Amino acid sequence: MVCLIMRSTSPLLVDSALILLQTVPTHIQMESLQRKLLQEVEGVLAVHEFHVWQLAGERIIASAHIRCKDLHDYMQVAERVKEFFHNQGIHSTTIQPEFVQLESGDDKDCVLDCPSRTNCVAQTCCGPRGKDGGPEGPPAVMADGAGTLRQRPPTEQLSTPA
Repeated sequence: MVCLIMRSTSPLLVDSALILLQTVPTHIQMESLQRKLLQEVEGVLAVHEFHVWQLAGERIIASAHIRCKDLHDYMQVAERVKEFFHNQGIHSTTIQPEFVQLESGDDKDCVLDCPSRTNCVAQTCCGPRGKDGGPEGPPAVMADGAGTLRQRPPTEQLSTPA
């Protein structure tokens, strides 16, 4: 009798533990989803601090820092991003916008760092910054596309050869 009860409650216990641990749902492929977001949603220049977790049952939550050109474009971009996530089965999203003028040549990964009075910077995808403002250690974006920050290629690379 005890074995029967344990066997029938084990799946519920495992599912509950995974929800409490805020794990990424097994059917969500983070790298693929992040790449697809950049490719399909016009106006998204970069994505980082991207997190997806299951809140309860089938309710999946996402949060991300989205780099946009400017505030004027943000509302349309946010609507497209929310629609993209909705189509992926993620129905509650929090978007933190970051605005960078394209002409500035700013390649800083995280526009909004942790406040200097906190010790959370080492726990972010961008990591701590050196004295010159650049990241310490390896860059967040690697030539092969690996890493946590995903950026659109410059417009010169987007055009097709003649």
